[in-house]
Amino acid sequence: LRATVDWSYQLLDPDERTLFRRLSTFAGGFTVADVEAVCSGDGVERDGIVDVLARLVDKSLTMPVGEGDQEAPMRLLETLQQYSRERLVEAGEAEVFLQRHARYFARMAESVNQLRDSQEHSSGLDWLESEHDNLRAALEWSQTDSADLNFRLVTALLGFWDARGYLTQGRDWLERALAAWPDETSKRAEALGAAGWLAQRRGEFSLADSLLQDSIRLARATRRQDILARSLSNLALVRLLTGQTEAAAAPVREAIAISKELGNRKGTAGGLLVMALVAYFEGDHDSARGHAEESLALHRSLGDEKVAAFLLACLATLAVDHHDEATARTDLRESLEISRRLHEKVDVAFVLESCARLVAVGSDRTLALKLAGAGASVRETVGAPAVLPWIAMVETSLEPVRAAVGTEVAEALWIEGRGLSLEEAIDQALAWLDAPRQA
Repeated sequence: LRATVDWSYQLLDPDERTLFRRLSTFAGGFTVADVEAVCSGDGVERDGIVDVLARLVDKSLTMPVGEGDQEAPMRLLETLQQYSRERLVEAGEAEVFLQRHARYFARMAESVNQLRDSQEHSSGLDWLESEHDNLRAALEWSQTDSADLNFRLVTALLGFWDARGYLTQGRDWLERALAAWPDETSKRAEALGAAGWLAQRRGEFSLADSLLQDSIRLARATRRQDILARSLSNLALVRLLTGQTEAAAAPVREAIAISKELGNRKGTAGGLLVMALVAYFEGDHDSARGHAEESLALHRSLGDEKVAAFLLACLATLAVDHHDEATARTDLRESLEISRRLHEKVDVAFVLESCARLVAVGSDRTLALKLAGAGASVRETVGAPAVLPWIAMVETSLEPVRAAVGTEVAEALWIEGRGLSLEEAIDQALAWLDAPRQA
């Protein structure tokens, strides 16, 4: 096989050989636009890429993944990718073009990250999902060859890892990037804050507290008030989720004050969300509702549907607590529809569990246990355990249901729910929410 490939390679025209070996920089697929950005120059002109790729396809050295226009992805078979990488190294081009590949995908990830407060962000996240292999390859190369580029790429991908449930992967890459970037800069303060957020999502609260306090210290030292406000707000959340309600109030109030002074609406919206949770656990449900509604309005105005979906589920929780089934249904329906549209993989567990609490009140015992099981499965898949206060609230709602159906049936329904796909769980929840209310 190798002799055959070697023979085919030697028969290629010079520009075909050059492009073929440069295509080895891609892991998984690539489009014409990707190839033009990464592989052109020094023997392959940008405006000639399409023609050279077409010739490589005709010679079965490049495979189109699907039919369509120039946006359709192509790829190399694994054996051809390995061979072409050897030829790239042999030609002395590996360092240059692997760096170009990593820089290109860093720029693209940064472009998606800049869309985070717009409705285009979801499609950007879908693109990152489709380029997962290329992003991983860029991370691996930059980790050993360019700490600065690796740091750029890691920080640009944090929102993607968080939204799509790659919490462990994000944590691991962040740890490596921080170890390779010891400089006491605002960039490190931002990364420490992000690492603290991901640790919180994974239920590693002691680690999260430590990372966030380091971020706060460094943000103060470098006078980055925006980073300071975000890390203060997240520290308050960590303290709240670990039962330190009184210790949570001061940092979140400071965070809101800083954000308002900066005119940072996103920071203000995030602080108000945490303030709503503080008020809820203090038993002040009116203040909790007011803060949550103000935060929701701000997040909607910013185009941040992801957090809006979470806040809608929070408001539904308040509605369930106060026996307002109509409001809970409306809020949960919208929250689920947003979560499905955004392909949300973490907070959707909270939304499904909120639905389970409402369904339990509505006396659909079977569905309540299945949705709770589906929520637990989502959490296990992404590594985002529920916090103890929320576990207690869900279990309290399910206790009468378990007692009514019996232990064995309850366990079977829970297991059945865990076996549902996320789409199936959302469909069943929406079907119940859309059904006429029983008198």
